Amino acid sequence: MAQFCKRELLSDSIVIGVKLRRTQLLDQFDRALTLQRPMPLKAFPKNLEAAWNNEFQRTGSGDVKITIQEQTIYASSAILAKRSDYFQRMFEGSWAECNRSCNNQQQITDDSSINDSDDCLLTA
Repeated sequence: MAQFCKRELLSDSIVIGVKLRRTQLLDQFDRALTLQRPMPLKAFPKNLEAAWNNEFQRTGSGDVKITIQEQTIYASSAILAKRSDYFQRMFEGSWAECNRSCNNQQQITDDSSINDSDDCLLTA
Protein backbone atom coordinates (compact mmCIF):
# COMPACT_ATOMS: atom_id res chain seq x y z
CA MET A 1 0.00 0.00 0.00
CA ALA A 2 1.43 3.36 -1.03
CA GLN A 3 1.16 6.44 1.14
CA PHE A 4 1.68 9.97 -0.10
CA CYS A 5 2.12 13.36 1.53
CA LYS A 6 2.33 16.93 0.35
CA ARG A 7 5.78 18.27 -0.58
CA GLU A 8 5.50 21.19 1.83
CA LEU A 9 5.16 18.74 4.72
CA LEU A 10 8.58 17.23 3.98
CA SER A 11 11.45 18.68 5.97
CA ASP A 12 14.21 16.94 4.02
CA SER A 13 14.75 14.99 0.83
CA ILE A 14 13.26 11.56 0.20
CA VAL A 15 15.35 8.64 -0.99
CA ILE A 16 13.46 6.02 -2.97
CA GLY A 17 15.04 2.61 -3.56
CA VAL A 18 14.10 0.40 -6.47
CA LYS A 19 14.99 -3.25 -6.86
CA LEU A 20 14.61 -4.77 -10.32
CA ARG A 21 14.38 -8.43 -11.16
CA ARG A 22 16.31 -9.82 -14.08
CA THR A 23 14.13 -9.44 -17.15
CA GLN A 24 14.38 -10.43 -20.79
CA LEU A 25 14.85 -6.78 -21.73
CA LEU A 26 17.71 -6.41 -19.27
CA ASP A 27 19.35 -9.59 -20.62
CA GLN A 28 19.14 -8.21 -24.17
CA PHE A 29 20.61 -4.92 -23.01
CA ASP A 30 23.53 -6.71 -21.30
CA ARG A 31 24.24 -8.74 -24.46
CA ALA A 32 24.12 -5.61 -26.62
CA LEU A 33 26.68 -3.91 -24.40
CA THR A 34 29.08 -6.84 -24.36
CA LEU A 35 28.92 -7.35 -28.12
CA GLN A 36 29.90 -3.79 -28.96
CA ARG A 37 33.54 -3.14 -29.66
CA PRO A 38 35.23 -0.22 -27.96
CA MET A 39 35.60 2.89 -30.05
CA PRO A 40 38.99 3.01 -31.75
CA LEU A 41 41.24 5.77 -30.56
CA LYS A 42 42.18 8.35 -33.12
CA ALA A 43 45.87 8.77 -33.69
CA PHE A 44 47.27 11.94 -32.16
CA PRO A 45 48.86 13.92 -35.01
CA LYS A 46 52.65 13.96 -34.67
CA ASN A 47 52.90 17.60 -35.77
CA LEU A 48 50.45 18.62 -33.02
CA GLU A 49 52.39 16.60 -30.45
CA ALA A 50 55.63 18.28 -31.56
CA ALA A 51 54.00 21.71 -31.38
CA TRP A 52 52.80 21.13 -27.81
CA ASN A 53 56.17 19.71 -26.73
CA ASN A 54 57.85 22.78 -28.19
CA GLU A 55 55.35 25.03 -26.41
CA PHE A 56 56.08 23.43 -23.02
CA GLN A 57 59.83 23.96 -23.44
CA ARG A 58 59.80 27.59 -24.64
CA THR A 59 60.85 30.01 -21.91
CA GLY A 60 58.42 32.78 -22.85
CA SER A 61 55.43 30.61 -23.72
CA GLY A 62 53.57 30.67 -20.42
CA ASP A 63 53.15 32.57 -17.19
CA VAL A 64 53.78 29.49 -15.01
CA LYS A 65 57.09 27.67 -14.67
CA ILE A 66 57.00 24.16 -13.16
CA THR A 67 60.30 22.42 -12.39
CA ILE A 68 60.23 18.73 -11.51
CA GLN A 69 63.41 16.70 -11.10
CA GLU A 70 65.48 19.37 -12.86
CA GLN A 71 63.14 19.45 -15.89
CA THR A 72 61.17 22.62 -16.55
CA ILE A 73 57.72 22.91 -18.11
CA TYR A 74 56.17 26.26 -19.02
CA ALA A 75 52.39 26.49 -18.88
CA SER A 76 49.49 28.91 -18.94
CA SER A 77 47.81 29.64 -15.61
CA ALA A 78 44.53 30.27 -17.48
CA ILE A 79 44.60 26.80 -19.06
CA LEU A 80 45.65 25.13 -15.80
CA ALA A 81 42.83 26.90 -13.94
CA LYS A 82 40.24 25.88 -16.56
CA ARG A 83 41.36 22.23 -16.58
CA SER A 84 41.92 21.72 -12.83
CA ASP A 85 39.95 22.76 -9.75
CA TYR A 86 43.20 22.61 -7.77
CA PHE A 87 44.95 25.16 -9.99
CA GLN A 88 41.80 27.29 -10.23
CA ARG A 89 41.73 27.61 -6.44
CA MET A 90 45.47 28.25 -6.41
CA PHE A 91 45.52 31.01 -9.03
CA GLU A 92 42.13 32.64 -8.49
CA GLY A 93 41.59 32.13 -4.78
CA SER A 94 43.08 33.48 -1.61
CA TRP A 95 46.04 31.08 -1.51
CA ALA A 96 49.47 32.51 -0.78
CA GLU A 97 50.52 31.36 -4.27
CA CYS A 98 48.21 33.99 -5.78
CA ASN A 99 50.29 36.80 -4.36
CA ARG A 100 53.78 35.33 -4.65
CA SER A 101 55.96 35.33 -7.72
CA CYS A 102 57.82 32.20 -6.62
CA ASN A 103 56.55 29.21 -4.68
CA ASN A 104 59.26 26.82 -3.54
CA GLN A 105 58.00 23.35 -2.72
CA GLN A 106 59.88 20.15 -2.14
CA GLN A 107 58.79 16.64 -2.90
CA ILE A 108 59.58 14.08 -0.24
CA THR A 109 59.80 10.40 -1.07
CA ASP A 110 60.98 7.41 0.92
CA ASP A 111 64.45 7.47 -0.61
CA SER A 112 65.03 11.22 -0.71
CA SER A 113 66.11 13.69 1.91
CA ILE A 114 65.00 17.28 2.37
CA ASN A 115 67.46 19.76 0.90
CA ASP A 116 67.28 23.53 0.83
CA SER A 117 66.88 24.45 -2.80
CA ASP A 118 66.96 27.75 -4.63
CA ASP A 119 65.06 26.28 -7.58
CA CYS A 120 61.66 27.81 -8.12
CA LEU A 121 59.15 25.02 -8.71
CA LEU A 122 56.15 27.15 -9.52
CA THR A 123 56.22 30.71 -10.72
CA ALA A 124 52.97 32.47 -11.45
